[in-house]
Amino acid sequence: MPVDPQVAALLDEALALDPLGLDAWRRWRDRAQVAALQGDAETAGTALVEALLMRPDAATELARRGSGRELQLLPAGEGQPAVSLADVLDEIERRREELTSLEPAASLRLRVREVEVLAALEQWSDAWEAAQRLLADEPLYLDLWQARLAVARGDLQTALPLLEELSGRGHFWIVVYLMDALSRSPVVDGQRFAAAEERALAIMAQGGADVVFDRPSLLEMLAARQRLAERRGHAVEALQQADAVAFASR
Repeated sequence: MPVDPQVAALLDEALALDPLGLDAWRRWRDRAQVAALQGDAETAGTALVEALLMRPDAATELARRGSGRELQLLPAGEGQPAVSLADVLDEIERRREELTSLEPAASLRLRVREVEVLAALEQWSDAWEAAQRLLADEPLYLDLWQARLAVARGDLQTALPLLEELSGRGHFWIVVYLMDALSRSPVVDGQRFAAAEERALAIMAQGGADVVFDRPSLLEMLAARQRLAERRGHAVEALQQADAVAFASR
């Protein structure tokens, strides 16, 4: 499919001006799509890696084929160049190795990001294998991913006790994961949800959450509120929370 070269040029200019903004991941994903339409698989892969590093679920709406390490992502759909998940993971690993000695905290973020990318693409067994391999020396993150993947599989019986224990450590984002799990539990427990929400709000009041850097967790908290309201049949509250999610997503 022919693409106006100016589209790629305009995206490159926008990314040069703001490569790390809140919505930059969308522009990186768009750049991957345009590159694929132009038949440029290398640029498509590089742009898609950037999008995934900023937002692990950036590729969830893309067409794909295969599974596991054989998974192929199709930024511009069938019939256009594909980006292999193996190449994406290899690039994340390359960057992680570069940062290991220079900036250990950044290296940890990239280890977690690899697990997040696999989970976002619903490669559950690969995500758990990666978590065990990459986070063995980070018990908090390993336990958290055991719980998160259990939630994804619908195994709330495993996830909830783990999240209850981990949420007592004062991390806002972990408490939000607990709220999310409780909103999905087969047994609706409004009291446990309210207690978790109160804990999350207390952490926010103490400065333990940032409206910019913790935006994904804030959105997840609002979505959990909406889900619980829907399950309890509170239509007005559910609509209010849906509006809040839409507003905060802008």
